[in-house]
Formats: sequence, C-alpha cells, structure tokens
Amino acid sequence: FTGPMPHGGGEGAGGQKGQVTIQTWPLATDRVRHVGQGIAVVVAEDRYIARDALDLIEVEYEPLPAVTDMEAALEPGAPQLYDEVPGNLIFTWTHTGGEPEKAFAEAEIVVTRKMTNQRVAGISMEPRGVMAQPDQLSGGLTVYTSTQNPHSVRTQIARTLGMSDLDLRVIA
Repeated sequence: FTGPMPHGGGEGAGGQKGQVTIQTWPLATDRVRHVGQGIAVVVAEDRYIARDALDLIEVEYEPLPAVTDMEAALEPGAPQLYDEVPGNLIFTWTHTGGEPEKAFAEAEIVVTRKMTNQRVAGISMEPRGVMAQPDQLSGGLTVYTSTQNPHSVRTQIARTLGMSDLDLRVIA
C-alpha cells in the first residue's frame, strides 16, 4: 500500500470545517481498533495456494482497554481510539435556528428526556466483498464493490494507491 486512507479533515478535504483528519491504513498497523479490522492480505495464483498461505498466518493479540459507550468515550481518562484525537471527539457541529432559549423560557411545559437508541446502521444482506483487477486496456484498475457511493470509493482508493481518479473504475 502506498499510503493511508484519509478520513475527515477540514473543508476541501472531504470533511467539515474544524474536523480532525484521521489517517487509517487498509490493514491494521500499530493496533487493531475494532472487530473485523483487516490485519493481513494473501495474494496467490489460485485458491489452494491462498488457503495454504492463510493457514500460515498467526496473530497474537494483546487486549487493550476498550470503551463501548459514546458518552463514556468522552470522559477524562477514557481509552483513546486515535492519538491525534484527544478525548475521542473529532468534531462538534451545532446548528440553531430561531430563538430556542427564548422559546423554552416562554413555554408552558418543557419536557426533558434522555433518549438512547440502538446503534443505527443500514445493513445490507449481501456480503461486503470487493474484487479488483488490472485493466489491461487502460493500465488502470477496475474495482467491483457493494456500495451506494462509487465515486467516493474511487477517490479514496485512488488517493491510497497514489493513482489518478481517471485510472480507476469502480462498479457498484
């Protein structure tokens, strides 16, 4: 791999103004940060050789402190996911319209509740497989992936591999 995959960053870098940029690599480097994070790649001429190579991979994990609650992750002393994001807070966005403080002050009844929802994520039924192959005609790369955002995927892969967007074709 030629470089990390940038996430976030300020305006013009794919993020919001004031957002911290996090650099992640396609494979874990210094530590594994979440279940399912890639740790190894096998490239082989056929699936039998690939299977044999997979059997040779041995990984030893050293348990690290973890935090699974968003509010607890913001507490002082909470385990840090990324060194470049002290306090685990990458970005704060506030949008206010009208005069909410005045509206609350003048309201006959104000109800305050803390609402907790399950982690919400659109989960597709198909696996998140990706296949890439060199394009012999253009000299570029064609990537087949399950996504609803092929242009963003193309840009991120191109940046990571040091390629031009024009040399990369993503088929969703």
